[in-house]
Amino acid sequence: GRTDLSQLLAGARQGGLLPELLCTDAALAAIADHRPGTAEELDAVTGLGVLTSRRLIAGIQDALTDA
Repeated sequence: GRTDLSQLLAGARQGGLLPELLCTDAALAAIADHRPGTAEELDAVTGLGVLTSRRLIAGIQDALTDA
């Protein structure tokens, strides 16, 4: 199923970032649809950049796992 976008926002907050400034709704939907497992996959799906993706991937994976 599709991950609740609010859980992905919570993952970004856990990473110390304001999710509204970081990810567009389209990027969050892409994360929910593709469920990236690595920072490189996250970057490929969202275009966030490798460094930002590395910082966020753990929180995003937690949010995806909890869904």
